[in-house]
Amino acid sequence: MTSVAVEKILGIVFVLAAAMKAWDLEAFAFQIRYYHVLEDPGLLWAAAVASVAWETLLGVALVAGLRLKGWTFALVGATLLGFTGLILYAWAFYDLQDCGCFGSLVPLGPASTTAKNVALLALTALAWRRLPRGQPHASRSLRSIDIADLSGSGEAHAPGNLWQHPYLKAGVSAGACVLVILAGIYRVPFEDFLAEKDAGGRPHGPSLIFRIEHEGETYDTSRGEYLLAFLSDTCDECQAEIPLVNDLTLIPEFPKVLAFMLVENDETLELFRERAEFPCITMDLMEWFQYIDEAPPRFYLVRDGEAVCYWDEHVPPIEEVLAAREGRLPEAGLADANAKIATSSPSHG
Repeated sequence: MTSVAVEKILGIVFVLAAAMKAWDLEAFAFQIRYYHVLEDPGLLWAAAVASVAWETLLGVALVAGLRLKGWTFALVGATLLGFTGLILYAWAFYDLQDCGCFGSLVPLGPASTTAKNVALLALTALAWRRLPRGQPHASRSLRSIDIADLSGSGEAHAPGNLWQHPYLKAGVSAGACVLVILAGIYRVPFEDFLAEKDAGGRPHGPSLIFRIEHEGETYDTSRGEYLLAFLSDTCDECQAEIPLVNDLTLIPEFPKVLAFMLVENDETLELFRERAEFPCITMDLMEWFQYIDEAPPRFYLVRDGEAVCYWDEHVPPIEEVLAAREGRLPEAGLADANAKIATSSPSHG
């Protein structure tokens, strides 16, 4: 296999990986969260856009043959090593299951991804080693020599072949990268995910005030009390909590229960709703995960749009919910609960 063929294969793989991530950029941003390096939604979105743009830039450069005297291969190798290091870190410390290398379309575990990256590194080294290193002829003009050196091919640019001009190749590569960045930025504005600030400069996260119409009923969490559940239709823990949440809906005078769902597809949502006796409302992925900590489920007791208390992992006992409503908790004072909310709850930053 020639170095040019290897170069094109590498480029196609990078462009394909970038395209599959861009297909569902929100899901890819969510997958990045499982590496436990970034948590802020704005940074996760920026990392997703930057990753796709960088892979597009490298992929198009490889396909176009923009070698930059071998520096393109060096950047490809460094990128593969960096990605592999992150994967091994998240696999070792956080039991990473899906690396997100091909987005949500093709789930790939850390072992398979590491093997893939090792193979790509070997191809990169092969293409780099076989890179033509011809010497420019003494009769060439200085302009031709410079252009030949930039392309890394060892051959001067032929005036009749415009596509082989390295400046054009660089422009195409950079243009593709810029288009991806712009698409990512304007797909969902960054300000939708960045914390707002109040008059005192204190950061605020997303609000717990929702006005929703669902199956003919209107729910307004800015008035009255609600127990808000943030669940996933494919989460085993969330599935296990369904009967307990159903029981809460049968208690007179208990706050209304609403569930905001991270949904895999229509079929999984329908199966979840068949068991649930409470409203299950779909929520945008990037918005949804701002309301949880490490993983669902999470439950908020909300009064007039403000969080009173929250619970992770399990439905809170009825006694604990009633105690929180009355301003007393069995194991901690309400002041402690509010202090905890102030540092963790989305409605308080």
